Amino acid sequence: MFRRAAFTIVALLLTAVPAVAQDITLTTDVLDRYVTSYDKEREEIAALDPKLREIDQRIRRFRECKIAFEAAGSASRSRLGALAARAGIRARCGANSEADIEREKTVMRDQATQRAAQAGNFTVPVFQRLGIRLERIYAYGDRAGLSAPEIEAVDARRERFGSIYGVSAAAVEAAIGGLGRGATGRPVPGQWTADYTWLYIGQLWGMMYGTGANVFDEKYQPGQWTRWELTSGDDDDKAIVERAFISKDEDGREWWRYKSVMSGDTIVLEGLFKDAGDGLQELVRMRGRMPGEKEPNEMMVPENMTVLQAWGMFRTRPTKESVDGATVGTENLTTPAGTFSAKRVRFGSTGGRQEWWLSSTVPGGWVQYTVNAEDKDDGFRMRLIAHGTGATSELGSR
Repeated sequence: MFRRAAFTIVALLLTAVPAVAQDITLTTDVLDRYVTSYDKEREEIAALDPKLREIDQRIRRFRECKIAFEAAGSASRSRLGALAARAGIRARCGANSEADIEREKTVMRDQATQRAAQAGNFTVPVFQRLGIRLERIYAYGDRAGLSAPEIEAVDARRERFGSIYGVSAAAVEAAIGGLGRGATGRPVPGQWTADYTWLYIGQLWGMMYGTGANVFDEKYQPGQWTRWELTSGDDDDKAIVERAFISKDEDGREWWRYKSVMSGDTIVLEGLFKDAGDGLQELVRMRGRMPGEKEPNEMMVPENMTVLQAWGMFRTRPTKESVDGATVGTENLTTPAGTFSAKRVRFGSTGGRQEWWLSSTVPGGWVQYTVNAEDKDDGFRMRLIAHGTGATSELGSR
């Protein structure tokens, strides 16, 4: 069914980026070394917290200093006065811009990750990719491609990795073994525990942000919404996902709605996100209505539980030159949402290809995304089937 196909899609997509962790045999030694690196990274990040808070305070002081200093320069009513004020910002306020100070955060976090990887005798790319692979195994039960010895090693570490990914040992057991699930491999309605809820939310995030579709995402305006149909060539099921920018509060935090319709079940989630910098949004509050529930519920959001990457599975956007080289041309593409003049961009990898159809006339800036084997056109497809404005909360979020 579609759940199994979704995991296959993620596995295929990982071949489009460095897949070094996929080549590592999962032995008890590798898993134990990963735990060592994971614990080291938590320790490093905790140690950085006072320094990160200090940087945040420096940013606030810089902002206040810059505003005051520029105001003083402008008060002279001369172009020279304003220029002199800008030239003296670094000397007076300690930096040229907020971005210069923010970069210190990035460097510190990257160094912490590097030290963590070294603690387990990994390179940083291997450590990070291994983390993605282990999350799929332990949080979502994806065992595709595992050998019998690897399965034995994985089973021996269920409890430890359940704690790492924020789910109970029982939920890990259910995800891996299919306990408490119907024939479709999804949780049976009426049995939604907190663990199952977050497992399913993780799957929904994966469909929206883990496929690579969002690489070219453009900003939505408050009230704009999009609805997408996800299909896979080897699966008769379809999934419908909806994304809506509900509102933005006075602190710059944003309410978004995510809705999925899959195998007759509808899930509605409304999350409050704050900007975490570097293209990241941190989830700080969530309301949800799960299958079988008549009323929405406030949902517990643990600290650092969910951070969404603006460009999906990729850390940054591709370069302009890379996109120019991958642009096939402009063509008319018809979907249930209408006919669009869209720029077609195609990137290849070993044995496969990814394609995007981009249009600035729709919220988000893209109309369709596909992943196919090199000589086939029956792989994964995510296409726009509706879009509009005027989105408001369905769950009373405010």
